[in-house]
Amino acid sequence: MAIWTTITQILTGLGCFLEYLHRFQLADSPFCPSCSNTVESAEYVAFHCRRFCEERAILAKAFEHPPSHARFVQDMCSTITKWDAAKTFAATVVTKLNRVDWERKAQKREQQLLLQQQQRQQQYRRQTQTLEPNTHNSTELKTRQSLSKA
Repeated sequence: MAIWTTITQILTGLGCFLEYLHRFQLADSPFCPSCSNTVESAEYVAFHCRRFCEERAILAKAFEHPPSHARFVQDMCSTITKWDAAKTFAATVVTKLNRVDWERKAQKREQQLLLQQQQRQQQYRRQTQTLEPNTHNSTELKTRQSLSKA
């Protein structure tokens, strides 16, 4: 994934954040799975979510203070070292969120496939139940016909 893309996602909130995905019905809920009752926005993920404490600590060391939404662009553009730290931070966070999103989509596809399989099984059972009486009647009819000939 291109570095510009990951930084852009952090800055704009357009990407793999549940708040954004939920807006387009691509996620069931906009809430952070780790922090109850908190909307998973880009700002929240980058500067507050406990899932990314370790990444923020590394960024804070490079920025020489805790990263904040208000100063993020200013800090990352001030030196090459801070720029590199911001790039790494954004790439790590977005990659992890993309992995979670992929796993969520895979789980949803699996659930859909199971549901389709159950529906097919139910349809097959209904079809075989409606055919059984006809098959039974047909066999019974042939038996009666053969007995009547005898």
